[in-house]
Amino acid sequence: MGAGAPAHVASVEGDMGEETTEALRAAGFPIRVCADLDEAVGQGQLVRRAANGAPRAAADPRSDGSAVSC
Repeated sequence: MGAGAPAHVASVEGDMGEETTEALRAAGFPIRVCADLDEAVGQGQLVRRAANGAPRAAADPRSDGSAVSC
């Protein structure tokens, strides 16, 4: 970023809900809209244990990862 550019910019994907994008703007974040499923936003996988003890998993469609819950 160049001199005078904001230090914190919220990057949101194009398919982010307008309500969420506007809430970020209202909180004072400059917004940068990216393409849908833009790898610049990041990638992630998640595994968690549900309240009933069963594992739950999810994989980000941007990457080649996958999630299996047994």
